[in-house]
Amino acid sequence: MDIGPMRKPLILYFSLLLFSLVANNIKAQDLSKNELLTDLQQLKTAIEEYQVSLFEFQSPELWNQHCTKLFNQIKDDSAQSYSYQKAFYWISRMASQANEGHYRLGNWQDTVHSGFLANRYLYLPIAVWLIEGRLYLKRDYSKEQCLNRGSEILSINGLSSTEIVDILRKCNPADANILSYKDHVIESGFNWQYYLYVDTAGLAKIQYLKNDSIHECQIRALCRDSLFAQVNRLNPQAEPKLEDPFYTLRFESNTAWLELPSFDRNRMKQFDIDPDDFYEAIFDSINTAQSEHLVIDLRANTGGRNEMVDEILPYLIHGELHVDFLRKSISWKGKEKKYRFPKRDKNAFQGQIYVLINGLSFSNGSVLARHLKEYSNAIIIGEESASRYKGFAAGSQEQITLQNSGLQIGIPRYYLFYGLNLNQENSNQGVIPHIPVTYGLEDRLMERDLAREVVLEQIKKRQ
Repeated sequence: MDIGPMRKPLILYFSLLLFSLVANNIKAQDLSKNELLTDLQQLKTAIEEYQVSLFEFQSPELWNQHCTKLFNQIKDDSAQSYSYQKAFYWISRMASQANEGHYRLGNWQDTVHSGFLANRYLYLPIAVWLIEGRLYLKRDYSKEQCLNRGSEILSINGLSSTEIVDILRKCNPADANILSYKDHVIESGFNWQYYLYVDTAGLAKIQYLKNDSIHECQIRALCRDSLFAQVNRLNPQAEPKLEDPFYTLRFESNTAWLELPSFDRNRMKQFDIDPDDFYEAIFDSINTAQSEHLVIDLRANTGGRNEMVDEILPYLIHGELHVDFLRKSISWKGKEKKYRFPKRDKNAFQGQIYVLINGLSFSNGSVLARHLKEYSNAIIIGEESASRYKGFAAGSQEQITLQNSGLQIGIPRYYLFYGLNLNQENSNQGVIPHIPVTYGLEDRLMERDLAREVVLEQIKKRQ
C-alpha cells in the first residue's frame, strides 16, 4: 500500500527521533570525567567517615597524597568520558588504597556486573595460577583449545603478564596490601577481572612459553552462557557433586585432623551449628581418641561468625593467661566494646597443635590462627594469612550509592583490635607462618599438599 507523500516526512521524523533516543541512551552509558571525579570524591569522603581504621596504619598525609595522585591521573587523562567498566576500575583503585579487605565493590545487579549475567560482557576463558607474580595456565576453556597446562603466559594483547598482574593487584582491596590474599583472589576470578580491569577485546592474542620457546595463539572471549557450556563440556561429571560438609574430623594414628573451611552464618544455620555444643562434641572425640597431635586446617576459611572463634579457644589456649581482653571493637561513631578473654576448659587439648593457613585464610579464619599463634603452642604452617594480625576494619558495612555511576560500595565501619601482639613483630601483616610453604609450578601440576607434608615431617620429629 502506498503511504502517500504526506506521511513519508512524518515517518522519517519519528525514525530520526527514535535513533536520537537510542543514541542518547548509549551515550548515557558513559560517565563524563567530572562525573567520575565526583563519584570518587564521594567515595573518598565516605571512607574517611566510616572506616575507623583508616589512619591506624597510614597517616592522613599519605592517604591524601595517594588520593591526589589518583585524581590527577584522571585529570591528565586524554579521555573525556568513561564506560562503567573503566569507572569501576578507578573506583576499585580508590577503595584499594584504604588498605582494608572487607570492602564490597558492587553487586550482580549493578551497572557493571549485570553485563555478565546478561551475556553482554565477556570472560577470558582460561584459568590461571599466579606464582611469584607470573601467570601460568591452569586450564584452557576456550573453543580453540590451543594452550597447554602449565605454560607460562608471557603477554596478552601486547600487555606483559607482569603489567597485567600489577593492574589487578592495584584493583583488589586487601589488609595492608597482603599479596598472598590478592594473588589468590586474582587467581579465582581472573577470567572476569581481566575484562573489567584490563581489556574488553573480544579476541585475545596470547604469547606463551612452551618447551623453552615462545609461541602465539589467539582465543575468543566468551559470554557467560558460552563459557559455562564449555566448562561443562570439558569437565563432564559422572555423578552430581556432593554438598561440602561444614567440617571434617578424621584420625590418623595419633593425630586428629580438623578441617574448618568456613564460619559463614548461612552455613551455620544450614547445618544447625551451635558453636558451644559443636566444639564440645569435637574435643570429646579428640580426647577419647587420645590424640597427641591436632592439625587445624584453616586454608580458604574466609571467616564468618565471631562465636566460631571464641568458643573453640577454651579448648586450645595453654596455661592460665591473664589478658585484659580478647578483642575490642570501635564503631564509626566512636563507641567501644571489649570482649573478655576466655578461660581454659578442663577438657582442653594437651598435645601439640598445628595450624594450616594460606592467603585465603581471611577475617575470622585468620583471627583464629592469630590467637593460636599468640596464646597456644601452635606451629603455624603455610602462607601469610589474609587479615592484619593487629586488627582490621570489618563488622557491618555502610552501603553507599555513588551518585553518577550508581555503583554500591560497602565500607567496613568497625575497627576490630586484638589485645596482645607478642609473638609477631610486624603486626601490619597477616599471620606469618613459623614454617612458610611456597608452591612452585611442579607442585601445582602434581597437586601436592606441601603443608600436609610439612605437618607429617614435624610429627615424625616429635615421635
